[in-house]
Amino acid sequence: MSTSIAPKKLMLALCAGEMWARTSSSIRCPYTACALIIYRNSKTKVDPDGNRRYGETNASEKVQLEADRKWWPIADARRRHLKAIAYYVDGYLKRVRAVDPDGRWQADDRGYWDVPVGPPMSEVEIAAMFGPHLQLGEWRLPVKGKLREYIPIQPPKNAK
Repeated sequence: MSTSIAPKKLMLALCAGEMWARTSSSIRCPYTACALIIYRNSKTKVDPDGNRRYGETNASEKVQLEADRKWWPIADARRRHLKAIAYYVDGYLKRVRAVDPDGRWQADDRGYWDVPVGPPMSEVEIAAMFGPHLQLGEWRLPVKGKLREYIPIQPPKNAK
């Protein structure tokens, strides 16, 4: 069985280089600080069994926070590196919520997580975390069939 090092070197080069390019290899990079990107549409959804709203609720911040933080399948190895969740609605970045590093993660019976996120970040806070790579109102082409993905976070080059 012959193995080639070239694909591994290419993957590492992609991970170390331009992290914001849309490549499937970014998911397989060694875990580093990352953000979870959520793609959804603007249609309001209500769970008929529990009357819980999810997706875009078009309701108060308290109700939207409840919908934004629950329930996400996040691997244990990825959890400690998750720094933010960004919500794209109908292709446009609507809000970014920082993950509270001291917050309490709660799992349900399926292993999905209630993520301890805070209020929506301001444009200044987003720029401090992501640099020019993520801006409110920006459009991002979702990959067909993909509801979420991870992107690595690299601090802006001028950050100390």
